[in-house]
Amino acid sequence: EGSSVSVGNQILMPGGEVSLRATGAGGLQVTGSVEVDGRDAKFFDLTRYGTAGRINLRADTGEVVLLAGSRLTASGAAGGGEAGTIAVTTPLG
Repeated sequence: EGSSVSVGNQILMPGGEVSLRATGAGGLQVTGSVEVDGRDAKFFDLTRYGTAGRINLRADTGEVVLLAGSRLTASGAAGGGEAGTIAVTTPLG
């Protein structure tokens, strides 16, 4: 959280939650990737498939901008996990 927020690298949080919030007119800009995909986990001869997480992007007064090459993913594990959610909120942007 900050007056303006910029993500230029990879944020990787399997099955987790990533919330980014810009409180000022500078807004939120993503040029990197935010990934909360589900993963599979093997326990001896048993495989469990994880549900993806959640991405929350919010700009209180500015814009949320996803530039070329940016990436947001919330896919379930390939073997059977459920998809996650991506929420983008700009109440005054």
